Amino acid sequence: MIAYKTDNYLHFPHKIKLPILCAEKKSVNEIKYLMKLLLSKLVFLFFPTLLFVSEIKGQQNKVYEIRGMSDKFNKQDSAYILRERVQNIARKYPEKLIINGNTKRLEVALTFDDAPDPYFTPKILDCLKNYDLRATFFCIGEQIVKYPEILKRIYEEGHTVANHSFTHPKFTKIRTERLLSELNKTDSIIHSIIGKRTRFVRPPYGRINDTICNNINENGQIVIYWSLDTFDWLENPDKMLSIVEQNIRKGDIILMHSNKKQTVKVLDYIISALVVRGYNFVSIDEMIKKTAYKKEVISDEQEQTYEN
Repeated sequence: MIAYKTDNYLHFPHKIKLPILCAEKKSVNEIKYLMKLLLSKLVFLFFPTLLFVSEIKGQQNKVYEIRGMSDKFNKQDSAYILRERVQNIARKYPEKLIINGNTKRLEVALTFDDAPDPYFTPKILDCLKNYDLRATFFCIGEQIVKYPEILKRIYEEGHTVANHSFTHPKFTKIRTERLLSELNKTDSIIHSIIGKRTRFVRPPYGRINDTICNNINENGQIVIYWSLDTFDWLENPDKMLSIVEQNIRKGDIILMHSNKKQTVKVLDYIISALVVRGYNFVSIDEMIKKTAYKKEVISDEQEQTYEN
């Protein structure tokens, strides 16, 4: 029973009692009083629910505007125009494309594209090891084939291995079949070395649209973009450090490349500058609270092989 009537009152759960507005004549003041009383009772009844809804809404993460500028580009360059599209996709599909982490936590994620290579990637790993930090490496299949031992080191030292395609094409210029082949072929090679298949994908050159985002998600993966571009492929180390210091925010995902001399030169300074400001360094999976690798599915044939 939701409510019951006694005399001129309706009785509700939570000991709420409301007067019945019967048909007999009442003064304007009486009606105003009764309406105020009714409103106050309803607020009391539903206030906890309103608080809960407000709390959930407050937990929804803000999508950052992508930062990082280079004097060698103008604001009309396609690289900057693309940012607005990416931000819109992230707002539309917050579980499929991620630009940044929690905007209230004093933490950042260092991410490195185009791994592995035999010279610069080991130096980056050495620097991270000196600080005991975990980062995320978006790896290219062709490079993994050449330098599997470097990929193995990335994984064994506690860093997250992620997918950056097999041949580094612009995803917006290839068909869906090729896109999935690029991702799955890279995953197969990664699996052969570390026994894992990736959940995190970063599109080469950052080229993405709604269709590609959905195709990647249907492949069991999440697009990880970035919120702060260091332009390490274009700028000198001093400019890179300046970009980071002037634009850093809580929850930033920082884009760098693991095959650039400038990155090796400035990485120590970037880390030191952020440590002084109190930032913690986390991998992408730690930042967004999602597992970095797909759950392994064992077929009946594989299970028989293991038993034998």
